Amino acid sequence: MLLKLDNQNIWRDQLGRDWTNATAFTLPDQDVFALDTTTLGLSATYSHVGTTLFGMAINPVNGSA
Repeated sequence: MLLKLDNQNIWRDQLGRDWTNATAFTLPDQDVFALDTTTLGLSATYSHVGTTLFGMAINPVNGSA
C-alpha cells in the first residue's frame, strides 16, 4: 500500500481513504548534506531538493559541480 500526504496534511491511499490515524510518525526530509572538509562535521542540510542525486559533488577549488 502506498500513502501520500496531501496538501491538507492527510495521509491518503490510492482510493483517497484517510490513513492519518494509522501513520503517527513523520520522517525528516533532508536530501543534501554539506560537510566541513576540515572537521568532517555537518555544516548544513537542505530539504525538498529531491532523492535522485547520483554523484553530486562540488569542486572545492572552483565551486563547479
